[in-house]
Amino acid sequence: MVLIDDPTSKAGPPPRATANPFARYSDNEHDNDPAPPPEYDAGPSLPVHEGAIDMVSSSTSLLPAGVEPGEAPPQFDIYRPQYTVMQSGNIVSHDPHLNEDGEALYRFLLFQSSVRPTMEIRIVGTHSSTTYVETVHRDAQGRERINRTPRHDTVTDFSFRIDLAKLLNPPPEFFTSPDDEPAFRGEMYRETLVAGKKKAASVTGLYERMAWRAERKRRGQTPWSWKTVSAKGTRTVREWADEFCASPKVLKEFEYKKEIYGWDLQELERMIQRTAQNAFYHGMVQVTFPQSGTRIFIRRDSKFARMLSITAVKVILWVLFIYPFILLYKFCWPTGGGKWAVAGEGWTYNVWTAQGVQPLSLQQWWRVWERRIRNAIEERVKSDDMLQTVEDYQFPNGTVTA
Repeated sequence: MVLIDDPTSKAGPPPRATANPFARYSDNEHDNDPAPPPEYDAGPSLPVHEGAIDMVSSSTSLLPAGVEPGEAPPQFDIYRPQYTVMQSGNIVSHDPHLNEDGEALYRFLLFQSSVRPTMEIRIVGTHSSTTYVETVHRDAQGRERINRTPRHDTVTDFSFRIDLAKLLNPPPEFFTSPDDEPAFRGEMYRETLVAGKKKAASVTGLYERMAWRAERKRRGQTPWSWKTVSAKGTRTVREWADEFCASPKVLKEFEYKKEIYGWDLQELERMIQRTAQNAFYHGMVQVTFPQSGTRIFIRRDSKFARMLSITAVKVILWVLFIYPFILLYKFCWPTGGGKWAVAGEGWTYNVWTAQGVQPLSLQQWWRVWERRIRNAIEERVKSDDMLQTVEDYQFPNGTVTA
């Protein structure tokens, strides 16, 4: 079973990219790492706060694939949209300009394309332990009777993490969902795009989407693939941003996704399971792939919309039976709610070499890490720190230090 989650309580914000992507990784932003180039500044580093950015870009910044250099945020544009970085690393903004100006929203997304999401492998080995608790009872004649009650406990044998975020190097690739894939395109229900016109997705199509989306993540296929076809939508990110900003809906939301692809995570889980067996471990091995910083939400600039972005307020509204009426308003009123979740960027695993960026296959990564993972299992490592290795990635034109 492959689990891909977005932890909302433990994960921190996306890591700050460094000039040397293969330096020893640390979550401590005060380490003496080389200063990052201006175009890779990952923005705020605190988990939750109100932040502001300068939409300024170096002339040599790396833009998402398919984006023209002229579309980069110009150096003279100093508009500062307000946003909040949540503990999950996701970004939420109620900035009024991003709700009204499609170009401003598009350039904000271009700026955020230098902020990579985070991903790790979490490996935990456990076994069940049964103990018996004895209790003594006396009957009416004073005779003692001993009862033994079994108690089952789960014992953790090893637990460690491996960082994959340092393999997610810019630039990512912009994409929009395929026209045939059911997605939120401005309404509170999923739609497809047929001959340029929106059409409500059928119930069968929704089930197909749910199944394929999970399968696509497990296989590591491109996030713009749909069934057997890998083709992006006919509308661009900019066009969807313009449509969102032109909408007068009161509770509208634009969701921008940062998808990670390239490796078959199900196969990686099997590799780790086999390595544990080869290390003569007979307990249960759980492998998960937590991610954070994978979403950007742009919501309406109003007190009502800001209030609904607070989880505690939504809980109170549910308890008071008020929130169901808000949902009815969003779904039934023509200018109530609308959601756009059709655009994003794809990040894949690669490393920097003397010849430039080189894609890193799962097999290349595994040749470096297999022995390190086996040693950690045999040594019963229990640590919240990221596991490290000092070996190299092998390429036909040379090696790269991990």
